[in-house]
Amino acid sequence: MTDPINHFSDLLDAEETVVSTLAGPGAAVGSRPVWFQMAVTDRRLLVVELRLGVHGAWQPARRESAPLSAVSMARYQRTATTAPRLVVEGLSTAITVVDIDREDVFPMVEPLIVAWGGRLGGTGTERPITRPAVPPPTGVIADAVGRNRRPLAIGVGCVALVLGGFATAGLLGLVLFVIRNTA
Repeated sequence: MTDPINHFSDLLDAEETVVSTLAGPGAAVGSRPVWFQMAVTDRRLLVVELRLGVHGAWQPARRESAPLSAVSMARYQRTATTAPRLVVEGLSTAITVVDIDREDVFPMVEPLIVAWGGRLGGTGTERPITRPAVPPPTGVIADAVGRNRRPLAIGVGCVALVLGGFATAGLLGLVLFVIRNTA
């Protein structure tokens, strides 16, 4: 991909600046991959649809803008049968950015939605289904630590106090030894 701002330079009015951008894949048209570049200004949503050309270069297939008030967005979570997606309506034809949970796409989704500022539709307003990356610890030690956190914290605190007392007594003994032998 080239710099996304260059895709929008001629679509911007003189006093407009890009507030947020999103770049992500769309559903393929035939066998040709589709990529969307979107930008939000303070007044409009700018969209450039790119398609992979025969020679392997991305070519603009559609370029348009719409006032933010005319645009609606819906975010859908991944299900067993569908990919996560962002659907944008209010343009000449609706666009769908798919696989919005990809590492190279996901960080741009929320800032674009916030910059757009409308009411989000779809299942994107619900809490996402999260799967822990690492399964929770199991076994005797994990169960003992999980149930007995307070006694464990009290025990660690007591051990720290006893060690602190021994350290203090040792330092005082050293000071007395030095004073007695130097006098």
